[in-house]
Amino acid sequence: MDADLADALGTADGTGDDVVLFGTTSDDVVSVSAEGGAVVADGLPATVRVSAADPTLDRLTVYALRGDDTVTASAEAAALVQLSLFS
Repeated sequence: MDADLADALGTADGTGDDVVLFGTTSDDVVSVSAEGGAVVADGLPATVRVSAADPTLDRLTVYALRGDDTVTASAEAAALVQLSLFS
């Protein structure tokens, strides 16, 4: 799944956007990383790619929910978007 936060010109739109992801009631292992200038969240039922984020305005929140969960993020991903991770 792609979450493109760009405006019509393909650049950051200057407004704060929130992308919120929810895990499952099982044991989730979620990894948030940077890939080609985008942030990618793997380990949920769908892989999510967030592109054209403004690191001062846009946020990616991951709620792993129930289970024995692990949620990690790379420093490179944190440089591209504000992160809130809950396991």
